Amino acid sequence: MQSIIRRNQRSGNQPSFIPHITLLSSITFSSSLKESLQNLCNETSRLLLQCKKPEIGKDLFHCLFVPIVKSDELDNLRHLASNLISVSYPRPFKPHVSLMYHDPNSDLVRNTKNMLPDFTSWQLKVSRIELWNTSGPVNSWKSVFHSDMIDLQ
Repeated sequence: MQSIIRRNQRSGNQPSFIPHITLLSSITFSSSLKESLQNLCNETSRLLLQCKKPEIGKDLFHCLFVPIVKSDELDNLRHLASNLISVSYPRPFKPHVSLMYHDPNSDLVRNTKNMLPDFTSWQLKVSRIELWNTSGPVNSWKSVFHSDMIDLQ
């Protein structure tokens, strides 16, 4: 997926980013949160998730993406993470991996989607938790925490 994102970045004058699934957003970072996240990583096994066919969304951050099949393990990870920050999210969780941040109505997005593989036979290994400061433009985002999850496989 990273090579697809890089190719899209070069062809579409858009930011480069790493493949990721956003579990939660609008989090205030603190040293106690860092410690809690580290404990979560030390107690959580890596996940193997199934991909779906790519879709075009309606906004910049859901422009072109690969939906992820929801699983009990992924829902549990999101639940545990949200409990760490005592925040509940009213919108339903729609896990996905973004492939492009761009105007979803552009020809570039439609043409790019037509060149993508099906992805339904792909599995995505989630092996780390990261926390990013996403204030400002995408190319200025910075990782403020990262840790590998345990490998029980």
